[in-house]
Amino acid sequence: CRLKQQLMNEFGFILTIGIGNMYTGIDNITRSFKEALIALNYKIAKGCNSVICYRDVQENNENYYYPVEIEAKLINCIKAGQFNEVKTVINDIFRENFEKRHLSYKLMLCLFFDIMSTAIKNFSEIKIDYIDVFGTGFDPVEQILECQTAEEMHKTIINIYDRVCTYIVNNRRSRNTELKDRIISYIDTHYDNPNLSVAFIAEKMEINPSYLSYFFKEQTGQNLTDYINTVRLKRAEALLEDKNLTINKIAEMVGYGAANTFIRIFKKDRGVTPGEYRKKFGF
Repeated sequence: CRLKQQLMNEFGFILTIGIGNMYTGIDNITRSFKEALIALNYKIAKGCNSVICYRDVQENNENYYYPVEIEAKLINCIKAGQFNEVKTVINDIFRENFEKRHLSYKLMLCLFFDIMSTAIKNFSEIKIDYIDVFGTGFDPVEQILECQTAEEMHKTIINIYDRVCTYIVNNRRSRNTELKDRIISYIDTHYDNPNLSVAFIAEKMEINPSYLSYFFKEQTGQNLTDYINTVRLKRAEALLEDKNLTINKIAEMVGYGAANTFIRIFKKDRGVTPGEYRKKFGF
């Protein structure tokens, strides 16, 4: 430890030491040296700048923890852009494998490659272009491969998935804005169609009607049917200024099939009938 500290202070060296078991006889020097090399492999778990004894890292047959259902959960969270959930899953995987288990060096490598495989599958399945997410000159796979310790691997994976989830959320927000604008534009253009309804718009947009209603309310805070009536009634107010147009004609022009329906909805929203509205404002 004093040697490590001296090298660090004087030369800036980060020294990782592997120590084999102690034996008697010159013939066992090679054996101890090989054990020291095996111990050094475990810097991936113990970290750099550590002293690792072979007796503390002898291999066992315990498997690593990364079951299919956990990988599926991780993939689903990534696709949904739920970074906090992704971080929790990854933290649990590392905690289980590096705090609760004593994995062999080979199993550690298998675990890392398994997690890398999950990342690669996600990039492919959700059709993410590295450049769109990370910019030029950044290769997430290369970043993972360059990690020397489990802690570095942990931080790198968290960082990569953070950027991926952020990209997914922002992309979804952009698509949501586009869809909302399309729906509003369609209503503003076709409000005079008496067939205009949630089901009618859903068919035109190729969206499930229930989802359309939910989506529009979530995005605007207003029911879709109420918005259709808002557009129609606003247009009707403008048309009521023209004394040459009858109530029946106006009802037809703003998409109400019958004058009675128009009068009922107008009075419910404005507090007066279309005829009373005309008299009130002198039209």
